Amino acid sequence: MAFRDVSKALSWAYMMQEKAIIDAPGYCASMRGTNNDLLIGLNAQEAMQQSADIIGIVNSLPDRSCSQYINAMYGKRFSEINDLTERIVARLGGVSVYRRGVQHILAKYCGMEVTKEQIRAGLKCDNNRVSYVRDKVFVILDDVHKLAISHVDSELRGRGLV
Repeated sequence: MAFRDVSKALSWAYMMQEKAIIDAPGYCASMRGTNNDLLIGLNAQEAMQQSADIIGIVNSLPDRSCSQYINAMYGKRFSEINDLTERIVARLGGVSVYRRGVQHILAKYCGMEVTKEQIRAGLKCDNNRVSYVRDKVFVILDDVHKLAISHVDSELRGRGLV
């Protein structure tokens, strides 16, 4: 039995990378109650390696914006999102925006606490424009999500992890 879906695999992999190696044994022991054969028999070091392998798949995607998206969505890693930000800005077409505002919208999409005021300040616009740009960026991110998950899903299925 593998992970139920790619989202579960990614959530687990990034969660494991946030744990200290000394915390991982407790987490591995708690997985014995699951039906995921991949996780049941792993010791802490093996679990950390498995999660690193999954994240390695993400980081080796040919489309950098897709790997940056997954790192932001599942790992809350926003430090290197230049390609993703450029993709969003390009897809906005004639809509003039500031990158900082787009990055705030991305963080909001990824579940981070970002207020409308922060987005407005980043975009340097009024409230009506915030909603308009946010909605357009969310549609673009929905498309990037589908593409990114598709890439990772095919890799994980090929390795028998999903």
